[in-house]
Amino acid sequence: MPTYRYKAVAPNGELMEGEMEGTERGDIIRALQALGRVPIQAELLRAPTRLAAPRAGTRLNLPAFTQEMASLLGAGVPLDRALGIMRETRGRAAPWLSEIHDAVRGGAALSATLEGQPHRFSPFYVNMVRTGETAGVLDRVLARLAEQLECRKRMREQLLTALTYPAILLVVSIASLTLVLTLVVPRFEPLFADLGDALPLSTQLVLSASNTLLTYGWIAPLPLIGLAALLLRWRLGSTGRQRIDELLLRLPIVGELIRTVEAARFGQSLGLLLESGIPLPRALPIARGTLFNRAVRVAVEQASERLKAGGTLGATLTQTGVFPVLALQLIRIGEETGRLDTLLQRSAELLERETAATVRRMLTILEPALIVGLGMLIAGIILSLMAAIVSVNDVPI
Repeated sequence: MPTYRYKAVAPNGELMEGEMEGTERGDIIRALQALGRVPIQAELLRAPTRLAAPRAGTRLNLPAFTQEMASLLGAGVPLDRALGIMRETRGRAAPWLSEIHDAVRGGAALSATLEGQPHRFSPFYVNMVRTGETAGVLDRVLARLAEQLECRKRMREQLLTALTYPAILLVVSIASLTLVLTLVVPRFEPLFADLGDALPLSTQLVLSASNTLLTYGWIAPLPLIGLAALLLRWRLGSTGRQRIDELLLRLPIVGELIRTVEAARFGQSLGLLLESGIPLPRALPIARGTLFNRAVRVAVEQASERLKAGGTLGATLTQTGVFPVLALQLIRIGEETGRLDTLLQRSAELLERETAATVRRMLTILEPALIVGLGMLIAGIILSLMAAIVSVNDVPI
């Protein structure tokens, strides 16, 4: 049975560490809760040896940090003590925790301290913490925030996993074509040296591509790199980025996927903000800051201005023309029933499922298309060489 190493907090606030056997991580958490302890970590041991301490500079696992803080605060552990426990368990991996802990012990609010580290904590995260502090429900807000962060992380990992195989396939296809044109085709060129213009057009094109690649192949990446650098520099500017983002939204399949992902992110953020008690006029700019696509962000900003002038959220978002119909319908129902926060989060869940289904459909088409395309290109090269060989045999002596 797998062995897990756990860290938990006893009812008296003491930090406890140990090892426990269980089928899965959930068994360890339930067992610790049954003993009256608050679990903050449960990691699978790959070997029955002590886990090495994490190295300094390890990237922040924000969902795990948020969930552990929510568990500690929910168990009645004071904020100062909770940060102290986190400092002990993660201090070597996250030196910045010491700064936060020291600031809070000095009387600073947690939200103000997090705001001083914008590269780790977004304005959305800081505003959620500030809301929890003001309402006295920081543990509940952190728990909901952890759920949302975990959901976003899971969605991102699913997309990356789904795109890994097509990316590998594309690289293999390019490498295969390069090898054929630079190693295989040049071996046939001496056979056709005397034919000249009598060679079939397809063979001339293949030989020309091979010679070009052999002669200028090392130069080819340079203009591509230069073009990529210019596009990147242009995109970093507000005008260039917005134009590129607008262009992406107009693409047939990619544009629809971007709209769905951004609508899901917007629904999650705005629904959680409203659920935490932040009024809609104040919540909209915060939720807008969580969007990646600049064109969608500008559309939400315009909707926010129309909302101030009078109108409903559903109507103002409909005028932007960038949100899926499903999200708009659920927003209207939420406004009519007074459950806008619930319907926004429900729309996010449905849109996430739709995104996963869309990605699966795209990959279902993309993977065989790459395989068939590579096969056709290589078959075309082989057929052009065979046609030239036949032409050699047909030449009168």
